[in-house]
Parts: sequence; C-alpha cells; structure tokens
Amino acid sequence: MRGSLYAAYGSKEDMFHAATNRYVAELAAAISTDKSGLAAAEHVLETMVQLTACDPEWRGCLILNAIWESHRSCKVSTGCNQEMPMADLVTYSRSGPISRIVMDDGKVNVMSIRMLNALDAAFDEAERDKTVVVLTGRGNNFSAGFDLKVFANGSANEIYTMLKAGAELTLRVLSFPVPVVAACNGNAYPMGAFLIMSADMRIAAEGPYKIGMNEVAIGLTAPQFGIEVARQRLTPAYFSRTVMTGEMFAPPEAVTAGFFDRTVLAPDLDAAADQAAEALSRINLPAHAATKLLARGPTIKAIRATIDADITVEYAEKRVASRDARA
Repeated sequence: MRGSLYAAYGSKEDMFHAATNRYVAELAAAISTDKSGLAAAEHVLETMVQLTACDPEWRGCLILNAIWESHRSCKVSTGCNQEMPMADLVTYSRSGPISRIVMDDGKVNVMSIRMLNALDAAFDEAERDKTVVVLTGRGNNFSAGFDLKVFANGSANEIYTMLKAGAELTLRVLSFPVPVVAACNGNAYPMGAFLIMSADMRIAAEGPYKIGMNEVAIGLTAPQFGIEVARQRLTPAYFSRTVMTGEMFAPPEAVTAGFFDRTVLAPDLDAAADQAAEALSRINLPAHAATKLLARGPTIKAIRATIDADITVEYAEKRVASRDARA
C-alpha cells in the first residue's frame, strides 16, 4: 500500500510536497477573514483550536508532525533507546535488538481509536528498527478491550474506524516479520486478548485476573477476525467455550486453553519477556518471517477476507440503526 502511494506521486518527497500544498491551501481557506489587526489574529487562533479539537482522528498539525517525524528519524538512525511517546498512550523504546511497546492510558488501557493508532505507529518503529518486540501494558490491566462507549454511543464511522483499526492491527501482529513477545500483566479482554493470541510468545504474570473473549456474555457478537485468531491458538474444547459462552480464564487455565505459553511470578514478568526476546533475536529472522507466513497463511487469508468483506461502513450503519431502534 505505501509503495503504491509513493509511486503515484513519483517519490515519498513529492507525495509530502503535494500533501503539504493541499494542507496549506485548506488551512488558508479555513482561516480566511475580512477582519484586521487583533480581531484577525483572534479569528485565526480560534479557528485553529476548533480544527484541532474537533478532528475525530486527532491528527494534529501536519507541519508539526513532519518536524517530529524528522526528529524521530534522527533518534532511530543513532540507535537511541530513549522512550518515544505515541499520542501519550503508548511508549516505544529500544535497547539493542529488542524494542518495548507499553500501553498506558492511565486507567485500563482501553483499545480506543487513538490507542489503536498509537500501537500501529509503535509497530511502525519496530518494523523500521527490525527489533524483536515486547508488547505489554502498565498497571493492573493488559487491556480492557475495545472501547465499549463507542459501541454504545458512537457514530457509524467511529464504530467502523475502531473495528477496522483493531482488525488490521491484529492481522499485522499475526504476520509481523520479526518475533513478537506478549507480556500479559493483567486482565486481557477482547482486542487485548486478540493481540496476545497473535503474538509468537505469550508470557503471563501470575495473579488474580482473567483473559478471554466475553462478547456473548455482554450481548455482543464476537468479531470474525477475533474468532479466526482464537481458532488457530486455542485448543478445540477451549475454543468453543471461549467463543460461544464468553467464559474468561485465570492464568493457569489460560495456559491450558492456549492463551499463554507459560506463567511467571509477577515481579519477574519484564525480565522473562526480555529474556525470551533476546533468545528470539538470535534466530534467523528472514526464515522466521517466511515460515510464519506459511504456518499462519490460512488464518491470515481468512482475516484479510473478513476485514475487506465484513468490516464496512454499511455494516456499522446497520449496527447503529439496530442499536438506536432498541433504545
């Protein structure tokens, strides 16, 4: 996708110039005014605030984002292991052959649109660095799953955007060209559980928490892409219990079910994940990437098909209409 975009404009630089010119033209039209002096300045500032605050995708300023990207590229080229925040929800850090992606929204790490976009940006960094990834959360929750407020009150476009972003991220982790280690620090509800099941190594802290797919227990239909991920990682008996009853499992039983590979004492989780990532960094990464695509090919193909066919704006609109009719 990215390669074809660049080709359409001749080069990455030409595409950026075209985007910048359009951005400046649209911005100039938005802030144009017949006022002068202080009134004109107030108009420009108020308009800029409104444009930023009302943007549902929280994209920010193109120019500032470009400056940040340039600054980030300098850090990457020097191998800097300083933490880089992604929209204040995710931090990315690198140490040698290992990168660490940490979710932290200050609460329960809900998979909102912003969180999903921030995670995708962090995986961009890891793919560029060609590092083995450790994915974890901060606090008592790995992730509370999709943002249920969007399902309950969001627009069709918000529901579509969130589901599409979640499915695409799941598919990306499942087919990521370098190993991904999931270090589960606490509760992992749907979307969080999908990412864990998509990882190559799953290590969980011992503790009083649960993981699973509880959609049917709360009146939702499990998404097809999540079902496909569960089908390729869970044992047949636990697959049925998980998907069709919404049962959640504590860490020891979750290992038996296939959610995790092993558990460790909670204080040892970070060290165990780093140790696993270090070991994985010594395997042949091209062979790993090629074998992963062969082994997971049917699941990858099935998820790609369901994203393209089922996760549409029309589906989200029907979902909103049905929700509003029941209200």
